[in-house]
Amino acid sequence: MTDTLCEEELNFDPYDADDLRSILNRRAEKAFYDDTVEDDSIQLIAALAARDRGSARQGLDLLYKAGDIARQQDDDKVDIEKVEIAREEIEKDRVQEGIGDLTKQAYVSLLSVTQLELNGSSFSRTREVYPEYENIAKYNEIDSLVRDRMQDHLSYLEMMGILNKKEVNKGKSGGRYYKYGLAVSPDVVVEVVGDNEFVDIPPSIRRRV
Repeated sequence: MTDTLCEEELNFDPYDADDLRSILNRRAEKAFYDDTVEDDSIQLIAALAARDRGSARQGLDLLYKAGDIARQQDDDKVDIEKVEIAREEIEKDRVQEGIGDLTKQAYVSLLSVTQLELNGSSFSRTREVYPEYENIAKYNEIDSLVRDRMQDHLSYLEMMGILNKKEVNKGKSGGRYYKYGLAVSPDVVVEVVGDNEFVDIPPSIRRRV
């Protein structure tokens, strides 16, 4: 397994899981010793990257991070366990970097999407997020913003890579709208937001992560 990662800047259009597996396999053959990266690990990395943004760069970052973890553990195998550890570390770093300058309103908006995710809604419309937002704002004794202003915070969180956004177009009858979902796991959100102590996390979120 190589000790250094590739320094070149790579840019890719979104890919599906099959495309990502092919890319990851090719890179693994060049960057790691033979039989170091398990097939199940490649499949998991491809699935995670495809589910998020379809980004080959994201998949490669996860592959290399898992490789670094294997090296730190003096292990010659990049298995699923190391991929999961790498995913959590990358997600935590992403959230910590993204929320450093957030306002309390942005934290409340993020927790609102987290609440819906824990309720089983992987993507939610703004009108579905807003009642959760109002409840969490009230819990923190923070004045609620109007819905459009809250959506501005959702858009910013998406730009920072903490939320995912997808467009839904129902045509002339249903119109076009966006739905938002977490780009990271709920437990990472709770850990990082809790560490900053800018807002109180409601028990309905804490007890479920």
